[in-house]
Formats: sequence, structure tokens, C-alpha cells
Amino acid sequence: IQGIAEAEKFKAKRFVTTISEHPSQGGALTCLAQKGADVLLAESEKSGGRVCLEALEKQCAGVLLGAFSLVESETGVVQNAKEIGGILHANGALFHLDATQAAGKIPIADMNADTISFSPHKYYGLNGIAFLAKKKDLVIAPLIKGGGNLTPLRSGTISLPLLLANEEATRIAANERSTRFKMVDALNALLRARLSEIESINVNSPVDALPHILNLSFKNADGKEARQYLYAHGICVSHKSACSAPDLPSKAVFNLTQSKKLAQNSFRVSLSHLTTETDLSALIEVIKQI
Repeated sequence: IQGIAEAEKFKAKRFVTTISEHPSQGGALTCLAQKGADVLLAESEKSGGRVCLEALEKQCAGVLLGAFSLVESETGVVQNAKEIGGILHANGALFHLDATQAAGKIPIADMNADTISFSPHKYYGLNGIAFLAKKKDLVIAPLIKGGGNLTPLRSGTISLPLLLANEEATRIAANERSTRFKMVDALNALLRARLSEIESINVNSPVDALPHILNLSFKNADGKEARQYLYAHGICVSHKSACSAPDLPSKAVFNLTQSKKLAQNSFRVSLSHLTTETDLSALIEVIKQI
């Protein structure tokens, strides 16, 4: 994001994103705003949490770059990325797609994006490396300048062990994607059915969200204390993205529910093909105790 901005003399340009973006994108755009750029927030539909395409069309005049996540990391909302890219391109803007929560779970190609980023640790690769796919002729100014012996995009020596390990993780995830998705989708449906019997829980994630993420809120319990109770019983959940400021209401959940109480008392359950029905039963029992 910053590299494209620098290459394109960002000070005379505008950017568009959403209020619920991951801090990795939000932080980059905040940096540009501090340097004089104009960062616009796209409107969301009143239900479902997706970007309102009609409103986006009206915001694109003079926009250099739109930065959007394919899957929102706290609620699992899946954006209409291909349509967003079409609108941005029709108005002369570039499209960066953060596919971190989507890669290895759903297809990320053919999304009308000029750049796509993702990190293999989201599908059992290793930490410390990420991938950037970009259109061949797109110029990106390096943030870390120096030797360009490996790539002009970033100074420094690439870790070959990390690269090879994550190539293998990516290959496995791609080959098993369909099977893994069906398993997680079934677990998600089971968990939703069990949670529907508990009146004190509100399911925030829409039904068409990515099944790997299920965002919930306690209606009548302090969210922080409830999460600590879950941790004490060996159940790991997250309030927001791990990179977000702690103890504040979730912007993503508020954007979806328009309820500060639900946003404050929310937590994210993450599911994978390694999750078991026994795991879900344990979660349900502790939620009932809370």
C-alpha cells in the first residue's frame, strides 16, 4: 500500500478502505493520512457487512488505490472482491486485496486485484514470511532500501527454508482445500445449531460468512471476564485481531451489529479441519457455565 503510494506521488491522491480492516492495512493507510493523503471509508450494507457497491461507485473519483480484505478477520464476512475491483478499475484506481484470512480456505485468484497479499501461517505454514502477488508491470517503491540482488521490492536476503516450507504448506492447502472446507462447514453448522439453544449468546457472523470464523457475543456477561473464564478452562478464543488494541469494542462487530454492547462483549471462535466435535462440546459446556 505504502509502496504504491510512494511510487505514485501519494500526496495528491485519495485512498478508500473499510472501517473494519485488519490493522496491517489500517496502519499503512493511517501512515499515509499522516503524510497528507485523504483516506475514505467505504459504506457497508445495512445487513451482511459487505461493502455497498453503489456507494463505493460514488466515492472513487480521484482514488489511487482501494485496499480491502477478501475475508474480514473477526467476523468472517466475505467481500464481493471481484465487483469491488471492477468498480475501482472502471474509475482508474488500483486494487489491493488482503487475502490472508481467505488463502488456503477459498479461491483467491481471479479477483480483479492488482496486488494480493497472504500469509501461510493461516493454513499451517510457518511464521515469519508472507507472499505478495502483483501485476508484472506495476511499480512499487521499496520501503526497505538497500541491496536489490534478490528483489527490487525489498532489501534483504529471503529465507530459503521458510520459502520452501511455505511453498509446501501452500501446495497441501490447495490440494486439500475442498475436503477441508466441507469439514469446517459441517462443524460451523453444528456449532450454530448448539448455540441457537443458548439465549444469552448472539451469533454475529452472517450465515454466508467464511465457516472457519464464528463471531459471538455474550448478551448479559462481561466479555473480558467471560473470555478469561474460557481461557481458564483451556479454550482459546480471540476478542479481535491479535494485532488490535486490547479492551476496546470491535469495530468489525460494531459495523455488523451497530451495537456497542455486542462489540464490547464479542469473541471469535476459529475452526479448522483439525477441530473436533468434542472440542465444540467442551466450548458449549463452558459457555453454558458462563
